[in-house]
Amino acid sequence: KADRSRLQPIALSCVLNIGACKLKMSNWQGAIDSCLEALEMDPSNTKALYRKAQGWQGLKEYDQALADLKKAQEIAPGDKAIQAELLKVKQMIKAQKDKEKAVYAKMFA
Repeated sequence: KADRSRLQPIALSCVLNIGACKLKMSNWQGAIDSCLEALEMDPSNTKALYRKAQGWQGLKEYDQALADLKKAQEIAPGDKAIQAELLKVKQMIKAQKDKEKAVYAKMFA
């Protein structure tokens, strides 16, 4: 049991690094899966939530990304990277909605 508690931070770090590598390779779903594994070990890990949000962005699932970033912000309200990413995702959601409005406007014009 003592070994497990000693090794857990190392395992968590490895899983987070695997997630980061998958993000770099644009393997969005793989990155999300790695982050989910990290969150099983540490449910309040903001790095895992942040990277998971980046994976969702890669899949253009902006609402999912927003939800993860809001969770991360609750845990670490002063984190500048999380704040910047939240702003970016909100802008992407707005751009996506504006694009949809334009498409519908053309359809019904």
